[in-house]
Amino acid sequence: MTKRAASTPPAHVVITPAYNEAERLPELLASMTAQTARPGLLVVIDDHSTDRTGEIVDEAAREHAWIRRAVPSFESGRAVGSKVARIVLEAARGLDDDWAFLSKIDADLTLPEDYFERILGRFAADPGLGIAGGGCYERRGGELWLEPVAPDHTRGALKTYRRACWDDIGGIRPVHGWDGIDTILAQMHGWRTRGFDEIRVVHHRPTGSAQGVLRGRFRAGEFAHFMGYHPLFMALRCMRRAATPPYLTGGLAMGAGYSFAALTRKPVFDDAEAVAFLRRKQLRRLLGLGRVESEP
Repeated sequence: MTKRAASTPPAHVVITPAYNEAERLPELLASMTAQTARPGLLVVIDDHSTDRTGEIVDEAAREHAWIRRAVPSFESGRAVGSKVARIVLEAARGLDDDWAFLSKIDADLTLPEDYFERILGRFAADPGLGIAGGGCYERRGGELWLEPVAPDHTRGALKTYRRACWDDIGGIRPVHGWDGIDTILAQMHGWRTRGFDEIRVVHHRPTGSAQGVLRGRFRAGEFAHFMGYHPLFMALRCMRRAATPPYLTGGLAMGAGYSFAALTRKPVFDDAEAVAFLRRKQLRRLLGLGRVESEP
């Protein structure tokens, strides 16, 4: 990826990975162009799509100079986990250096028109806020249902980073569970991280469902093992998942993924300090010293 031509650096940059998103991407682009606090630059990473994704981005770029399309130097198909992080990292390294905020926004979202105005307003009100995002809501039977996570976590689908926090944590890590690891590292560096559920974003593809919901839950269990989740906390998380669609089977699949990774001795994130920090936080919640919520 090449750097932008010399110009006034954008204060806020958005990176959107996209693979065969011709059906959903127009809605995201429409919600981007309608923002009351429009980003200075939107880079849509067309991951070698075989549908009209590239054409749709190029059409938008001809109409809006702040939108552009890029192609990663490697091919990954529908990227999940570490592949998504690798795509975002490569795109971030191709940016001018003077941005103040960077957002990673998935192609299957629809943002309210004041989304960035409200998110950036949270940063302005709290200088210690390092990572923030809105709430992901999926449609069920004509109603919007929140995809719950802990209040100090933000979904990988929609994250905004303050530049100083991004620099402190060294950007995101190209590993599975990257969107939980960034939260841990930010907190270890003294930053606050928050998800603001009242800022509603429609998520047209429920988290982890691109390759099947149960497979997504199984992978989430594997990711939790990689991140070093405490077994007791993981058990609670699986019980909570069992109480949400797909009922029972989703929680069982997540527990199976965690157990499989543990029994086959799959690697754990190689930052012992970060793993210890996460486990201390989880045990505090289990002991009632902090809120016990669904983890990412």
